[in-house]
Amino acid sequence: MKAAVVDAVGAGFKIAEVELAHPLGREILIDVRASGLCHTDLTIATQDVGVFPMPVLCGHEVAGVVVDVGPQVTQFEVGDRVAACLVQSCGTCAVCLAGRPYQCPKGATLMRGAHQAPRVTRAGEPVTQAFGLGGFAAQALIHETSW
Repeated sequence: MKAAVVDAVGAGFKIAEVELAHPLGREILIDVRASGLCHTDLTIATQDVGVFPMPVLCGHEVAGVVVDVGPQVTQFEVGDRVAACLVQSCGTCAVCLAGRPYQCPKGATLMRGAHQAPRVTRAGEPVTQAFGLGGFAAQALIHETSW
């Protein structure tokens, strides 16, 4: 699948072939229909902010249609239209239930663990999804609570 990947700071966005894993757990796979180019994406691509390991797949303003779901997904089904949020939150802890998902202490746990295959790869090597989204691609594999 084609994606716009940043290989190194200052190298710009390059169209590359990447592979997506199959949805696990609470992940959903979407066909990307739109993805905005935000100043944050440009900053990641042009300045050494040290937030994401390279190569990185940007695109955190993403919308699309669900085409597959992981076995534990409860909020979405194939055919649903979705728009992503860059705030990663579990949706179930006391902080999230109090209306402050931006302070969720479990947000980082929504990514795949080191013992699991990465969501996105290129030639067998991991590609980081900025904010767990990666909308600069034909498809995106995202946790169901990122909506």
